[in-house]
Amino acid sequence: MDKKRVHQNRKVISFIPDGEFYYKKALKAMQQDRFTEAHKYLKRATELNPEDPEILMHYGILQMEEGAFKEAEETLQQAYVLAPELADITFYLAEVHAHMNLLIEAKGYAEQYLKMDAGGPFADDA
Repeated sequence: MDKKRVHQNRKVISFIPDGEFYYKKALKAMQQDRFTEAHKYLKRATELNPEDPEILMHYGILQMEEGAFKEAEETLQQAYVLAPELADITFYLAEVHAHMNLLIEAKGYAEQYLKMDAGGPFADDA
């Protein structure tokens, strides 16, 4: 009788991780300087949520930090196409172009960032 009662009280909760789940895990890993894990989680998050500009932006930033500038530029461009109004994406496009020595493009994005958010957190860097 006890076995039957225990069996009836157990409930199985289905859990299917989504892009937001992996995104949060990636941010936590980045805060703890576990960049290999963060890369894996952000990559998975972008696969599950390819239309989320915030996730794409953070993945592009991580790629840039790893020195993969071409990949970072492509990822940031995808984010920019989805949300050209997000000033942070524009700033990081300026930064990645500067790393690639594409200074005319970098300047253009930096100027665009300043028009979008002149008092923003990256205004001095832009």
